[in-house]
Amino acid sequence: MGLYFRKSVRFGPLRLNLSGHGIGYSLGATGLRVGRSSTGRRYTSMSLPGTGLRYISYQKSSSRYVRRPSPLDAGAVQPAKGRGCGSCGGCLVAFVVIIALLTLLGEVVSIVQGTSHG
Repeated sequence: MGLYFRKSVRFGPLRLNLSGHGIGYSLGATGLRVGRSSTGRRYTSMSLPGTGLRYISYQKSSSRYVRRPSPLDAGAVQPAKGRGCGSCGGCLVAFVVIIALLTLLGEVVSIVQGTSHG
């Protein structure tokens, strides 16, 4: 088990995140933020406040180095692209739909509770 340090300072929608690795920042509101971590990784974060549920998507880092194909790669068989989690955003869409349904369910429950006790 390791010891971690993290402190957040807010300036309106801007949040500075101080940690042992350095300073990161994010911009957004409760439930949806975009930012850069203290290690330099860009991310998008969505959460359902009060539930502890959070989805974080880290963007792939862009590389300035372009690998030139070697003559040995010419005959190599390339692996087939599967239907795994990739950059299509399917998981992200599913998460947003689930959050919307949970929010709607919470509104319906509060309306029903408000009318039954009133």
